[in-house]
Amino acid sequence: MRRLAVFLAMLSACSRDAWPDEDAGSDAATAVDASKPEEPANILLVIADDMGLDASVCHQIAADPGRAPHIQSICARGVVFDNAWATPLCSPTRASILTGRHGFRTTVGTAGHPLPLSERALPRALVEGNPQYAVGAVGKWHLSNATNGGPDHPNLVGFSHFAGSMGAQVPNYSSWSRVVNGVMAPETQYATTVTVNDAREWIAEQTRPWLMWLAFNAGHSPFHTPPADLHTYTMLPGPPLPARPVEHYHAMIEAMDTELGRLLDGLSPAVLAKTWIIFLGDNGTPSQVTQPPVPSNRAKGSVYQGGLQVPLAIAGPGVVGGGRRVDAPVHSVDLFKTILQLAKVDMAKALPADRFGEPRALSRARGSGATAAMGDERSFWRRLRWGQR
Repeated sequence: MRRLAVFLAMLSACSRDAWPDEDAGSDAATAVDASKPEEPANILLVIADDMGLDASVCHQIAADPGRAPHIQSICARGVVFDNAWATPLCSPTRASILTGRHGFRTTVGTAGHPLPLSERALPRALVEGNPQYAVGAVGKWHLSNATNGGPDHPNLVGFSHFAGSMGAQVPNYSSWSRVVNGVMAPETQYATTVTVNDAREWIAEQTRPWLMWLAFNAGHSPFHTPPADLHTYTMLPGPPLPARPVEHYHAMIEAMDTELGRLLDGLSPAVLAKTWIIFLGDNGTPSQVTQPPVPSNRAKGSVYQGGLQVPLAIAGPGVVGGGRRVDAPVHSVDLFKTILQLAKVDMAKALPADRFGEPRALSRARGSGATAAMGDERSFWRRLRWGQR
């Protein structure tokens, strides 16, 4: 989609000296140099579950967005997108990232709908476009049922390794079913910790560039108090939980952040230096734990801003001027092509013309042309602000 034109302007092949003049009104002043380094980079895609802007420490739209120092660090050394959008529910967003296509094309228009095996998914497109890459996935999946392979679905769409949970949520973060390459077994360790353990183990085994799809269950319900060593909230009430367990939700997000920090700290400086990190939420915050300015009836599951607008930040070896912020509208569907470009794939092999048509070269658009092209879309997004029609 053409909205990625502005998104990928932050990932275009320009040096610091080639930046557009920020005072010239460019809607997408270049903040990333995707042409460096020449060696293929690793790509870590991190998906937080049910995390809207009001829960983002990088956006600060709520009075108390919680505590997430490692996510904040990614934003500080990367590019923060202030106008990033997804879908109201998790499965359609995940399908959009995996395919670069919207739900009306993939048929994944609501939570739990299976992604057809006929869709050309990101891991297969990446490996066929650049065979140097290894591709693995851990954490929440929620794109399969008996019609498309069930627990084998992550492997069938192209991931050589998968370890995680298959459904919308784990029934209990310390008692759930874990699937490893199609084999299901009971798991009693804390789900957020297991997800990072699985990611660390797989990454440590790699001897070539890799893509890691890291999809946390946090902060999806059931809301709870995480293990004490993963968060800094004290005296959390319950059980039973309060009617609006905002602090429990924040503790879950902080626990996720703590474990993400453990993953990043476990990477050697050399590996981290050649790793792109993409962090985003999959949809808005759940109604039980929203904070102003997001009304509880304009949250996850709604097509208002509180259900659709998500945190998004990208850090990596080509970022120029860390901490930059971008106001141009971008969407989760844009990440498919973005990741392929970061992996320097052969687009003719990754996206065959008979399947996708001509891939759109979107990394160069910037300035007034990009702004004009998105004028109608901008007015559409404005109408979706907190309950405005």
